[in-house]
Amino acid sequence: MGTRALRDGPLLIEDDLHSVYLAEKEWLFANAREAVSVSLPEAAEAAAEAALRDFPEPKQLAWTQFNTPKERKLAFDVVEKLPAAARDVLYFLNSRPMLQFLEDLTGIQGVVSDPYYVGGGLHQIKPGGNLEVHADFNYHEKLKLDRRINVLIYLNKDWKEEYGGHFELWNRDMTRAEQKILPLFNRCAIFSTTSYSYHGHPTPLACPPERTR
Repeated sequence: MGTRALRDGPLLIEDDLHSVYLAEKEWLFANAREAVSVSLPEAAEAAAEAALRDFPEPKQLAWTQFNTPKERKLAFDVVEKLPAAARDVLYFLNSRPMLQFLEDLTGIQGVVSDPYYVGGGLHQIKPGGNLEVHADFNYHEKLKLDRRINVLIYLNKDWKEEYGGHFELWNRDMTRAEQKILPLFNRCAIFSTTSYSYHGHPTPLACPPERTR
């Protein structure tokens, strides 16, 4: 892999991600928050299409509902109960090839995936929903390990700028967004998990009533 560690600055990838989900040349990078976003290639797009077709509607699962001023969203982390296509994408994200890719990408060795998907799995936000700027927990109590990397994949077909829902990465004193990433279909965002990796989408979602993010 022709990579430079994520923590060292803008990232360049010259290879194909061990022939798995690899990136074309569209890169967005936020130096302050150490994040990169990439559009995945055709092989990954087929998997994303299948996952989107299987993606459960808000009424189809016993989603965990968050409904406070700070966050209005749905989450589901019982991965084995998901439809096959969505489940397989999540299983892949915890697989050895993906871990090897993340090690090459970030320079962090010995990356361990989370079989419990704590804070992971599927997330869905309905119109008007939001996620205030925050930093995620960075210690996994069950595994007794530091949580180092977040990987997000978006499945929003034909998503328009005016719908909002940008993934925002903020500076350490939380005074401004350093990076805004539109949640386009088949886009992957990867960022460091630290006590100051502030992120969210604080502006309420403005997509049509039949859409979710």
